[in-house]
Amino acid sequence: MWSQNKIARRFIRFISIFFLGTGILFGIFLWLIYVPAPKFESTKTIESYKRVQVGPDHFQVDRCWLKKNKYGIWEMYLEGSPYERGLIYGILAKELMEKQEVHFVNQIKEMIPSAFFFRF
Repeated sequence: MWSQNKIARRFIRFISIFFLGTGILFGIFLWLIYVPAPKFESTKTIESYKRVQVGPDHFQVDRCWLKKNKYGIWEMYLEGSPYERGLIYGILAKELMEKQEVHFVNQIKEMIPSAFFFRF
């Protein structure tokens, strides 16, 4: 009888220490992988910029531009803070990114023909 209680207490102690250690390790893991939100000093939004179509394959936002050269390669010039450059890039290359996403998904659908596995 006494040995069964001793085994039960050891088992409960082991389980308690295991879960406590797992919880501490999980907390340390969450603390280590935490990435704070970046701070930027720009108040610009998508509505702050207006894209102008200069030519058939030439777009401009303020002094930044996107155009297709005579060899069929897209060229882009951007200026401003990193946040503003990213924002203007998205505005200028919206259709190109959408086209790239469509081709990417179609390529995945060719590799995974089953609709069930595609959703999985």
